[in-house]
Amino acid sequence: MNIKTVVVTGGAGNIAYSLVFRISEIYGKEQKIHLKLVDIDSNLEKLRGVQMELEDCFFPWLEKISCYGNCKEGFKDADIVLLVGAKPRGPGMERKDLLKDNGKIFKEQAGFLEPKEDLKVLVVGNPCNTNALMIKRYSKISSKSVMAMTMLDELRGRTHLRKKGLESSKVKVYGNHSPTMVVVPHGIDDIESITNTFMPVVQKRGAEIINARGASSAASAANAIINHMIHWLEGNTYFSAATYDRNDDIFFSTYIRGNDIDSIPVKRAFDEYKDIPEIVNKLKITKEELLKERNEIEGL
Repeated sequence: MNIKTVVVTGGAGNIAYSLVFRISEIYGKEQKIHLKLVDIDSNLEKLRGVQMELEDCFFPWLEKISCYGNCKEGFKDADIVLLVGAKPRGPGMERKDLLKDNGKIFKEQAGFLEPKEDLKVLVVGNPCNTNALMIKRYSKISSKSVMAMTMLDELRGRTHLRKKGLESSKVKVYGNHSPTMVVVPHGIDDIESITNTFMPVVQKRGAEIINARGASSAASAANAIINHMIHWLEGNTYFSAATYDRNDDIFFSTYIRGNDIDSIPVKRAFDEYKDIPEIVNKLKITKEELLKERNEIEGL
């Protein structure tokens, strides 16, 4: 069996620590994996600590583990690249400043991605939609090889429905991974309840977690990464993810299949809800936010 190479950036961070011990779930435990952890030079000693813990687990699927302080070597021969690492938003920092700081980071990373058949790059570091745009613009890989993650929002929505006794196999996430996201559960026709109750719960969940534990989501984000990649590799199941829209030059989340990624997710979303003005108005807001973010990173 050939060895798959999986790269995780921000390898010394909290999300990565919750993720790397479960990496085998993406391919299945029979698949041998070369796991490459990438972080800034000052975190290399922490990476070594993670490496030692992984080695001590004696996982049969872990063929090799390598640690890097640069993307040039870290991204080489990758089959999957999970772009988890990003600068966090600090106190008093405006979103546009975070966009510019992380835009520079992701622009640099984009230059080291090697075009390869079946390469899959998942952008997790926020603001993930616009960071994904930087990867698309400044790399040589296909736009269909890049997605931004909104699976965590889908899972949060499904969790809320389950707690209310309203189990649903489908929760569709549209637009930006931000408080403007549009979240629509399948099989519930009460639009007022969706827009005024259900949607705000999902939109505010990340902030709730930060307030409760003093840190952003880590284990749940790692779980969403694994779920996203399983769906993407499987190809035939539907899930929420942000893909590139060729008309508006943004990454816009819709409900897709991994082997059926179109290049007009914005049109798909608006066409689906054209008869529901409450949803259309919210789609317009999240689209405008993404266009604004796109404009703010011009010139980087």
